[in-house]
Amino acid sequence: MLRWFLVACVLVSACGKDAKPNPEGDRARAALLADARTIDAPLASDAATARDAAPTVAVPTTATAKVLEVVIADRVACVRRTDGRVRCWGSPFDGRGLPVVAAAIEIPDLTTAAAIDLGPDQTLYVVTEDGHVRSAALDLRAKQLQLAELEGIDDVIDVRAYGKVPVVLTRTGNVYTPASGTPILTNAVQLRRALDGSVQVLHRDGRVSWFDGKAREVPKLGDATQLFGNRCAQRRGGPPVCWDSGKVKPWVGAGNIIDRVHGQNFRCDLTGSGVACAGANGHGQLGAGPGPDRSDAKVVSLPAKPLALAIGARSTCAVLDSGELACWGANDGGQLGDGTLVDRPTPILVPGLTTTSPPEPSDGRSRVQEASTPMDWTGLPASCKRPTAITTAEATLATVASAYAHVDARGTTVWLADFALPPEGVPAGDRIVRGTQVALQLALGNGRKPVDRGRYQDRGPRTAQLTIHAAERTPAVVDRVDLVVELVDKAWICGQLLDVEDPKRRQPFAARVHKRAR
Repeated sequence: MLRWFLVACVLVSACGKDAKPNPEGDRARAALLADARTIDAPLASDAATARDAAPTVAVPTTATAKVLEVVIADRVACVRRTDGRVRCWGSPFDGRGLPVVAAAIEIPDLTTAAAIDLGPDQTLYVVTEDGHVRSAALDLRAKQLQLAELEGIDDVIDVRAYGKVPVVLTRTGNVYTPASGTPILTNAVQLRRALDGSVQVLHRDGRVSWFDGKAREVPKLGDATQLFGNRCAQRRGGPPVCWDSGKVKPWVGAGNIIDRVHGQNFRCDLTGSGVACAGANGHGQLGAGPGPDRSDAKVVSLPAKPLALAIGARSTCAVLDSGELACWGANDGGQLGDGTLVDRPTPILVPGLTTTSPPEPSDGRSRVQEASTPMDWTGLPASCKRPTAITTAEATLATVASAYAHVDARGTTVWLADFALPPEGVPAGDRIVRGTQVALQLALGNGRKPVDRGRYQDRGPRTAQLTIHAAERTPAVVDRVDLVVELVDKAWICGQLLDVEDPKRRQPFAARVHKRAR
């Protein structure tokens, strides 16, 4: 019976290995794929991912090391280097309240990484050169990172996470999970995770299977040579194909496709010509500069040839043949690794990934993204008082830099923040605060009637709900709210926030009415 159990290993010098890293794991994965192809298989597919066909690399003798592989889970990214070391950065947004790490840090005493993966829960999995697998829930601020070793199996060359379940590929082509005493699949050469979290498996004979708690096979597909995109494959005997619920269908997209990665409402293609992205662009995630969303792909200008792509919810990174990593898009959690919390609509090279030592630590708070339109208080009615500070039991706005009210069929939403808010409103789902920024959101409802003057509370005919937005934690909804609206017109809404314990204690609020642009 194959036994899997976890042994905690604190990463101190006693757990490290003095052996020099070697490219054996990369060669093994490339060899397995090469054996599965015929001589006329598409050459472009050889570079589909740095993990699946990483080049043979000698142990570096210089002070720098190249990036071989990048993996991303939401706002966290990790790279594997040619010297077997792993560096990570970002901000796990999972309710643990972990602070942002906006510049890469090195996983201590790990010098023999041969493959890595980040699970959807941002657990780091590391395959070491000796064929073992270690894992840890990332806490990038921890002084000691504990890796748990999956024992009872060796000779591993690759790993993919299906939820919290690691799926591993051995050198002999067997695929295991922690619960399997025998291989769940055999004769395998490649693993790849699909958008639904399932792990796709390419077999040496051209068949394709997938694991979603059970092992299943894609019917009527027997000449696949390389997995790419979301449940798609290059074929030996024809154009690429994809599958959905096991049904094979033709690939729709670029003819010279190498890989396609999907983020939140956008995608990027790696082709023989480079990288092109299409879809949402609110944070510059298309990589071609600021601008509107686009249904047609825009080419991303990169400083070197891209070899592989990895994508987060609203950001993308490309491994370059120069050994560097280029990233672009949203940076609200430091996921671009440049030491700031500033979105990048065009690619930047992530600093400190190839150097002997990682860069200086940074939480990104010295450079924080703000909206470009400052608040204009001109025209505030004489009966309204401009707020200078607002204090609640849960949060304090030391200064009210901007305040806008947005009216819709459900009522009026008033935003108050200590930074420049976008006057057109905040798109649903966006995390608007970064670093030390704070914003208060007042949702006022009056049934189906327009918001008017009077008292609003957390319950009753005129209702109010207060949500506090602070970086690095889930927005907090305050249970008790009490306020009085004193003036409402086409341009302004203002009034007093009341202390729920002592209504005589009041604080003024005011906001300019602005119609939503989206």
